[in-house]
Amino acid sequence: MRLDKSDLRALGYKGVIAGFVIALILALVYNLLTGFPFIVGFLSLLLAVFGSYLIFMSFEKEVIPPRTDEDESIILESIDQGYVLFPSKRGRLLGRRSHKYMSLYLTNKRIIGKELDVVLDIPLNSVQKVKTESKLFREYLRVNYIENNEEKDVLIVPGDTQLWIQKLRELGVA
Repeated sequence: MRLDKSDLRALGYKGVIAGFVIALILALVYNLLTGFPFIVGFLSLLLAVFGSYLIFMSFEKEVIPPRTDEDESIILESIDQGYVLFPSKRGRLLGRRSHKYMSLYLTNKRIIGKELDVVLDIPLNSVQKVKTESKLFREYLRVNYIENNEEKDVLIVPGDTQLWIQKLRELGVA
């Protein structure tokens, strides 16, 4: 489920006007029933009408998994809730490149991070070490791997970190 502002563009100007009219009518009823200030009710109901529409439209979107080989199967997936951070130096926490609300997949061959395109693709045979760390009230995985004969690390917040560690151990990685 990913909210997309292009759904509002697809609604068109007639749909946007209809949303404003619906919010206006609901705000009038709300004002008459509660005596709450009209402008506050109108703004909150405007947010509610368009927010509900965006959430409803996001449920209708199909989540397309990444392409996999014939002998590759998806073991775990975190749909639109994963975070990936590429630290600027090994062992650090902060970095310039980060991705939020991405789908993370663990297959029997690799770890895949996908937004619209694949952002993270780590073959399991290149993983050197996986450990669980906890900072800023968040638990994450630090994955050390080799790419182009260079050792790199990435921080992954998959949702259920313990389940991911368990499955990685079952695959002989962690």
